[in-house]
Amino acid sequence: IVKSYAYFAAPYILSEFPAVKPTDAIKISMRMTAGYKGKLFVLDLSFLGWNILSALTLGLLGILYVNPYYHASKAGYYEAIKANALSSGAVNWGELTGYPGGAGSAGY
Repeated sequence: IVKSYAYFAAPYILSEFPAVKPTDAIKISMRMTAGYKGKLFVLDLSFLGWNILSALTLGLLGILYVNPYYHASKAGYYEAIKANALSSGAVNWGELTGYPGGAGSAGY
C-alpha cells in the first residue's frame, strides 16, 4: 500500500514528460512523494463516502460526478507536489525534460 502511494506520480510524469524512462519516473515519483504518502492516503479516505453513495446508485453517481472529481483531485495533488519537489530541489527540470541543468525548461 505504501509503495502504491510512492509510485502515485509515475503515470503523471510519463504523460507530461514522455522523454523520461519508466524506471526513472518511478524513482522521481518516490522522491516527489516523500512526506506526502499519508496525505495521499487521507485524500483517498475522503472519497470513501462518495464511493459508498456511488455504489448505492449502481455506479451512476461515480460515472457522473465522483470519478471525474477524484481524478481531478489526484491530478491537482500531483501538480502541487511537483511544484514543491521542484522548489525544494528534490527534483530538477533536467531530470524531467532531459536537458542537463534544466536548460530546456521553456514553457514550464
